[in-house]
Amino acid sequence: MFYRYVPTLLIFLLVFAVLLNTATPVSAHDIPKTRNGQSKESDVSEHWRTDFGFPGFDELNVDLQRHYKKFDNRENLALSGLAYQKLMVTDGHLTGSWSPPFSLPLVPIHVMLQINGTVLMWDSVGDNPAEDYPTPQHNWTRASIWDPSSNLVSNMDNTTTGYNMFCAGHAHLPDGRAFLAGGNLNEDLHGTKTTHIFDPVTNVWTLGPMMTYARWYPSVTPLANGEMLITAGSSTNGGASKHEVYTTEGTIRQLSSLTYNLPIYPWVQAAPNGKALVLGTNASMYYINTEGTGSRQSAGSRDSLSRTYGSYAMYDIGKVVASGGASSSKTAVVIDFTNPNANPVATPTSNMHFGRRQHNLTALPDGTVLATGGNSSGTNLINMNTNVYDAELWDPATGQWTVLKRAEKRRQYHSTALLLPDGRVFTGGGGICGDCHNLGYLEKNFEIFTPPYLYDSDGSGAMAARPAITYAPDAVAYAEEFMVETPIPNNISQAVLMRMSSVTHSVDFEQRRVPMTFTRTASGINANAPANANIAPPGFYMLFLIDNAGVPSIAKIMQIAEGEQPGAPMIIASSGGEGTAELEWIPVPGATGYIVKYGTSPGVYTGSVNVTGTQTSISGLTHWRYYFSIVATGPDWTGTDSEEVGILTNVGPTSAGLTVSGRVLTAAGYGIPNVRLTIIGANGEVQRTVMTNGFGYYQFHDVPAGQDYSISASARSHRFVEPTRFIRGDDNLTDVDFVSVQ
Repeated sequence: MFYRYVPTLLIFLLVFAVLLNTATPVSAHDIPKTRNGQSKESDVSEHWRTDFGFPGFDELNVDLQRHYKKFDNRENLALSGLAYQKLMVTDGHLTGSWSPPFSLPLVPIHVMLQINGTVLMWDSVGDNPAEDYPTPQHNWTRASIWDPSSNLVSNMDNTTTGYNMFCAGHAHLPDGRAFLAGGNLNEDLHGTKTTHIFDPVTNVWTLGPMMTYARWYPSVTPLANGEMLITAGSSTNGGASKHEVYTTEGTIRQLSSLTYNLPIYPWVQAAPNGKALVLGTNASMYYINTEGTGSRQSAGSRDSLSRTYGSYAMYDIGKVVASGGASSSKTAVVIDFTNPNANPVATPTSNMHFGRRQHNLTALPDGTVLATGGNSSGTNLINMNTNVYDAELWDPATGQWTVLKRAEKRRQYHSTALLLPDGRVFTGGGGICGDCHNLGYLEKNFEIFTPPYLYDSDGSGAMAARPAITYAPDAVAYAEEFMVETPIPNNISQAVLMRMSSVTHSVDFEQRRVPMTFTRTASGINANAPANANIAPPGFYMLFLIDNAGVPSIAKIMQIAEGEQPGAPMIIASSGGEGTAELEWIPVPGATGYIVKYGTSPGVYTGSVNVTGTQTSISGLTHWRYYFSIVATGPDWTGTDSEEVGILTNVGPTSAGLTVSGRVLTAAGYGIPNVRLTIIGANGEVQRTVMTNGFGYYQFHDVPAGQDYSISASARSHRFVEPTRFIRGDDNLTDVDFVSVQ
């Protein structure tokens, strides 16, 4: 039936051609203005009535936007051979590699990883700037889902709620659904009061409760109590300084006492102290307390730079690296807000090799951080000549940036990047703004970056053998020990959780990496879930195992949620001496107090003190080493014990020292002679080396007490189940054995 639109279509094309040659460009963030610089919405309406007011125009334009070109997956599937060819590069272990660009039916301005491993994305109502569409057309949103396992794209347009979700803030609810706040109301780029929810199980968009304040460019932050903090956003009724909360009951609660003007898309993260930390883009930092009607307190300064359109990533518990922004700065800074009893500590780290603005930082499972895209000229939105194609990788151990492979496409304004469950990184988008339209910048595509850690280190260009997760639970509670099955447990060096990402405008609203402690078993590892929700807000995370070569597994997507107990404190600092022990810990949400338990033997506690805060100093300790554990208490509950720490509180014994002994055995139980054993102190100094006798026995005499040691076994023809063992020099040890596996 397209023929019935032909006469009208010809009129539309003629008018459009005239406009292309006569229209004055409108900035992506500016309301159209009269000659004296004042906005004049009536002129805009008159313009549309005059030039686009012919019968059937609105229906025609919407139809063209939705159906003029049907997206065809065959184009992407045909690139599989080229994708494989680009993957096989001999320097991949040093610089990674990029896939070819894959097509999309939209610009992935907003992207969210879903709990089924697919990527939800949306943009606006069409390819042109949002201000080019009259108000009646802002009643839907283009949306798609991309499945990394098949490389197929499916249409997921929101045609049911009647709103354009362009420039919303968004994050995952604890149950895994997508929550959106705000959007684009009209051609004047006014915000909406709407909230939206997308269900990844039913693939249905629904309208949530209305906010009090209209918002365009707000941030959404998942909190430890399961609520969603909604901050800032350009607004027609004061939303930039008025903030709200989406409650666990599905209602909106105003933070009426919190009047605090924030920039668009502020950087806000749930902090270990139970509050939300505002760490950008302005240089001044603040903690927000969302209890009751809300409050804030100063948290010092991040640095001297307003990092507008910079980016940041939480690469460890309470630790963020931020880079770029402003006039395409090369600088980067680390913000450590682990300590709940002190202001964040900001420390400069090495500069990036390229100045960047409009770029994205993506935290990787191994703790490194990937920088992609941006422009190097400080241009507000898009500069076609100064795109940064090279990726960079930041190493927190050294603070250095390493230049990686170059992408093919420009990724500046409205580009995005997020971590995928297979350890690769999705990057895509760019476009849909006034300047973008004028410069021909419209990237309806994406690329995939394969980081160096997925390559074999031999330079062959082959993919590295990956550790595997053969079983992990679908959900665990805080402070719970849970089993993860993997074929070679002794090859696992790290177990980490990565929060599902939600990205737009260089901001990932919930990205965080949470390392876990674990012990090895015969069939896998026993991992310790995050101690409490202040460390990892409830929701869905990707579980990665990383082997001794630094290669990550394919992730298991799992839920972290409160069980019968609210979790345990996490001890972050401990010290002692002169009969005193000092401890600090990350609090447990809802706790009204803490019991600090201690004793002179591991797991045996003979003393305790009650504490209301998250730090304590205990004096009058007469023994030289004590063991401490902390448990949170509430009005009607007692939580789980924290992990135990040992503290030296007095001078150690002055006797001749300890004896450490054991035996080196075959798997059948026979002693192995002539095996070299080395004992090393906590400071890294080798204490001494001995050899096993003819029956596999060894001894270290006069080992200084009161220290921690590692003992390593080595033999030319043997490989050991546990080649290094760690001990505490509390007393004589007689059973530090090593077992050979060959």
